[in-house]
Order: sequence, then C-alpha cells, then structure tokens
Amino acid sequence: MWHFLCLLMIIAKTEALRPIPARPALVSMTPLSPTTVSRISPPALCAAVPHDQPRGLLALAGSNRWRVVSATLLIMLDITFYTFPLPFLGDFLISTGHTSVQVANLVAAFTYSGLVAGLWVLVRELRRAKPRTQRQRYIALSTTALVMAAGAAAQAAVPTYAVLFAARLVQGGATQFAWSSALATAASLSPVGGVKATAWVMAGNSLGEVLGPQFGSRLFSLGGVRLPFAVASGLAAALVAALGLAAAALPGRSSLSAGSGSSSTEEAAVVVANAGESRPSPLRDGPVLWLCGLIALSCGTVRSLLDALLPLVLRNWHGFGVQAISNAMLAAALLFVVGSTGAGFLLAQRPKSAQPVLAVSSFAASLVTATVLLPATGAGVSLLFCLYFLLSSVIGVAVTSALEDRGKVLGNIDNVMALQVFFWTLGFAGGGLLSVVANGGTGSPARQRLTLGILGGVNLLFTAFFVAFGGGKGAGGKGEDEMKIA
Repeated sequence: MWHFLCLLMIIAKTEALRPIPARPALVSMTPLSPTTVSRISPPALCAAVPHDQPRGLLALAGSNRWRVVSATLLIMLDITFYTFPLPFLGDFLISTGHTSVQVANLVAAFTYSGLVAGLWVLVRELRRAKPRTQRQRYIALSTTALVMAAGAAAQAAVPTYAVLFAARLVQGGATQFAWSSALATAASLSPVGGVKATAWVMAGNSLGEVLGPQFGSRLFSLGGVRLPFAVASGLAAALVAALGLAAAALPGRSSLSAGSGSSSTEEAAVVVANAGESRPSPLRDGPVLWLCGLIALSCGTVRSLLDALLPLVLRNWHGFGVQAISNAMLAAALLFVVGSTGAGFLLAQRPKSAQPVLAVSSFAASLVTATVLLPATGAGVSLLFCLYFLLSSVIGVAVTSALEDRGKVLGNIDNVMALQVFFWTLGFAGGGLLSVVANGGTGSPARQRLTLGILGGVNLLFTAFFVAFGGGKGAGGKGEDEMKIA
C-alpha cells in the first residue's frame, strides 16, 4: 500500500511538471489581417508544413555549410579547368605542327560555346515565372560537374586538336550553367564563418586561378598531356557525388523549404511579399546594365585577350618555358586572391566606398591593358599582367556584390546573375576574337600592342561614361534614380 501511494505521488509530481498545452481562444481579441493571409501563396503555405528530415550523410549534405562548400568547389574546379591547360597548351600544339592562330582559336573556343549557352540560359531565366528551387539548382550544378568530368576524360583519352577543340566548346557551355546557378544559389544561402556565401564562391574563383596553372604544368611535366586531363576528370567525378548528395537532401517543392536555414529571413520575406507580383526585368534596369557592361569589358574582354596572348608573347618574344609561364600566372593568381579578399573586406567595412573603388580600379585596369606589352623584358610584361589581375579581382568582387544587392531589390536574383554571366561571356568572346586579330598575319609585336592599346582606350572611355552616367534610373517603377552599389 505504501509503495502504491509513493507511485501515485511520483506520477502526480511528474504531471505537475509537464507543461500544459495552450488552448485556442474561442474568440480572438485581435482582428485578423486579411492582407497578411492573402499575400501568402499556396507553395509558401506548403513550405510551413514540416517534412521528414534527412538523416546520416544526407543530413550533412543538406546542411548550409556543405552546400556553400560544394558550390564553391564547383566554381574553383571550373576555373581550374579553364586555366590549367594554358601553360602547356601552346607549347604542345606548336610542337605538333599547329600555328599560333590555331592555338588562339582553341583557347577562344571556350568562349564561343559559352556565348551561345549564356544566351540560352538568360532567355530561359527571363521566361521563368518563379525562381528555381534549391534542389533544382543543385541538380543543375551536379549535371554541370558531370559534363566537365566527361569532357576532361575525352581529352585525356584522345588529345588531338579536334577533340581538344570540341571539349573546350562543351566546357564553355557548362561554365554558363555553373556560374549562373552557383551565384544564384549562394545569394540565397546563409553566411559561413561570418562570410557571405557569394564571397566564398568568389574565393573559389580565386583558388582556381592559383591552382590551375601549377596543376597543369606540374602534371604535364610528370605525365605528358594526358595526365592533367585524367586527374581533372577524377576530381570532377568526385564533385558530382557531393553535389548530387546536396540535391538529394533538399526538398523540391519550394525554394522557401530549402531547409536548414538556407535562406535568410530577409530573402524569405521578399519572396512572400512579392508572391503573385510580376518581377521587373533586369534588362530594363540601368544600374544592372552599366555594372554588367563594366565587368564584361574590364574582366571579360581584356582577360580573354591576355590569356591567349601572354603565353605566346612570353614564349616567342622572351624565351619563357612552360614552367616560367606557369610561375608568372601563379604570381598573377596570388594577387587575384589578395585583391578579392582585400576588396571583400573593404566593402564589408565601408560599403559606401564601393563606387569610388570600382571607378579607380577600372581606370587603372584600362591603363595597364594599354601598356602591358610595352616593356622590353619578360619580367616587365609579367609584372603588368600581375597588376591587371589584382585590379580585375577588385572590379569583379565589387560588381558581383553590387549586382547581388540589386537583384534582391528587384526580387529577381536568378535573372540578374544570369545576365551578369552572359555579359561576362559576351566580353570574353570578344576577347577571343580580338586574340585571333592580334595573332593574324605574322602576329607581330606591333600588331599585338596596337590591339591591346585600342582595347585599353575603349575600356577607359566606358569607365568614364560609367562614372558620369552609371546612376541611371532603375526599373520597376521604384523611382530609384541613384545606383546603389552598397
């Protein structure tokens, strides 16, 4: 009997400590807001319903950190794929009987398909009625990595000029999907380690610039032309698995249900507030167009032309070998990392300095472009090339940050990022065509210097117009006459 009473006392105490669930009031003392309810779309309501949470490896793959890292690695690998053949490609092709024009065409092939694919991606995004889900984005990223792996494997198996040219065409198209999807994805992810997700993606770009030339030249010296492409194919295949896991761990019904706090509170509020409203097109937004034009010219056209010319100039004019060219590109890539991180830190501390920094760096890049081939020594040419990389990294970070903020204002981040990638590709294709012009005929130093001098002058004029008129009226009838870079 005593034990039974003790048991009852324990049960009573446990029940007393258990929280009592709140009962719904029969009559609400606060009037309901019909506007709040009506502005929530059915997909947004579905997002509020809890889903089965993934466990084990899928839970890790669905985390914000995994998703940021995997998107960053894809951009790093994409840039590595572009840069690692540059130190040895010219030497390999010329030794097999090909001309400098053919080398320039092969390097520029990356941009030809990229231009077509970029236009297709832009048109598709502009016609899209609602933003893609995070799962759709990671499926696109995983597919891109698979295409990169297959292209590198083909080049390793049959490294002929025709296969190399076709693979560069395929890779150029894949790059458009990689960049547009990765930037739009990063813009909707939470910071990692106190750093914005888009900043991590740009850091991946910088790491690719550093690793690519060394990766290619060292593996080429160890195993010939096949080895770099074979190793690159294996790395891309591993990334396919990482991105595929991230896609499998994500729900696919709504971008708001991306899970694990992937979207910021501010972004979710913008999506719900804009539900049912037409999104303004970035093609009608003055600040977006000016910024895209600047990055296309300063970071696309000039970069593409220098990528094609520099190895040939250092090899033919100054007697540089593959390793010496690789070292010059490594120094430039390290400065690219310094410029990217320095610009990111400065803009985070002083957002209002973005427009002056962008103008000064673009003016300086124009002058460097016009004079990069003027030094009489290979060391002087390499020094100016490194300086251009430093300036272009500052321009790239500042423009990307501005477009990210502008895309959030317009509620149209996917379209804005797709437009940026297309403009950059358009500029890159222009640089590829200019490299063919610069190497035409006898490919004389005077012809190459004249081409870069004219390009530097055009860049200088565009920057002057950007500074004078870059604050054009935005779209969407918002009445924003000033360009808000910060």
